[in-house]
Amino acid sequence: MNEEKHILGKGYFSIVFLKNDNGSKYAVKKLKRKFLKNREYTHRFKREYEIMKDFNESCYTVSVYNFNEEEYSFEMELADCTLEEYIKEKNDEISLSKKEELCEKVILGMKELHNNTIHRDLSYNNILMFNDNPKLADFGLGKDLTQIYSYETKFEKQVGTAHFADPIQLDNIQNANIQTEIYSLGKIIDYIFSGSIASIEHKYSSIVDNATNKNLDRRYKDISELYNAYKELKNSSYSFEPSEELEKMYKENDISTEKMYSLLIRKDAGNTMLELILSNRRIAYELLEIFSVQYNHELELLLEKLFEKIKNKKLSFPDYDEFGYIAIDLLKEINNNPSACKVLANIVNYCAYNVGRFNIQRLINENEDNKNIPYKIRIEWIE
Repeated sequence: MNEEKHILGKGYFSIVFLKNDNGSKYAVKKLKRKFLKNREYTHRFKREYEIMKDFNESCYTVSVYNFNEEEYSFEMELADCTLEEYIKEKNDEISLSKKEELCEKVILGMKELHNNTIHRDLSYNNILMFNDNPKLADFGLGKDLTQIYSYETKFEKQVGTAHFADPIQLDNIQNANIQTEIYSLGKIIDYIFSGSIASIEHKYSSIVDNATNKNLDRRYKDISELYNAYKELKNSSYSFEPSEELEKMYKENDISTEKMYSLLIRKDAGNTMLELILSNRRIAYELLEIFSVQYNHELELLLEKLFEKIKNKKLSFPDYDEFGYIAIDLLKEINNNPSACKVLANIVNYCAYNVGRFNIQRLINENEDNKNIPYKIRIEWIE
């Protein structure tokens, strides 16, 4: 088939390709040819279709249509991308409220599914995005709780995206149950709020910790319990903003260098420092000084992240003065780190000349002879 050249994805058992029928585009999932004479695989494939078809009225699962008995294929609504691709591309621009909405829809989808089915392969590749809305997909390992299937395969315990699969389930897929699903759901929630599979602390970290607890007795008993905890936290006044956490530590004279480090090596550390500088430049300066003493080798990367945010974020003109001021102040104190000083000089120059802040240009002129600032940087200013 010519359409099969437009492959959207491949799995062990099947391929998914794009089909265009008189201008209408949709996805077709088809069992690989080598499995067509294997009753075990054809049974599994049709089972996936039947489970998914039962949820066609749901707004939380991908709709499927028109099972073809001859070639073992079926049609699916066409997604924009996977959750993995969506977060990778848009993480920096997705608001907290949008991430909360994404998570809630995934949770509600799993809650609906768990009335009689276990997905058994929940991962960021099996959640598809439609106009910024997630839908559950790929029920190839789905297990109908109302039936006992006699067809099993030695491949079952090898499938599933490992990061999202409960270690209990990785040992044997037959161990999959509601609590192993809750583990996977916890990992999905963490992925959405962390912006990657590298976990960082966030507002819903406690939900993730409970969902993925090694002790099954401490996990949520079902999706409803997890959802209730999620709603309670969402509706509470609690918020986790790294810049606020840093400011609070300083004001309460309770600075933990370990916690400060964990907050300033995050993927979003540039934005954290940007917000802290705009909120309280003096506190930001003091904490950056401490960071430079304790973690001097990490300072350049942190400043690079900050500089990227300064260049790419929409700011008011007076905001750029704050960054120029703090960069010059830091240049006077951390001149033992040439690479970090270079980034600071770039910040100063950007604010002074690219943005055109006369206050920073004047400050440069005033510090051309300041021997606390590295000589190489001062020479560049003079030239």
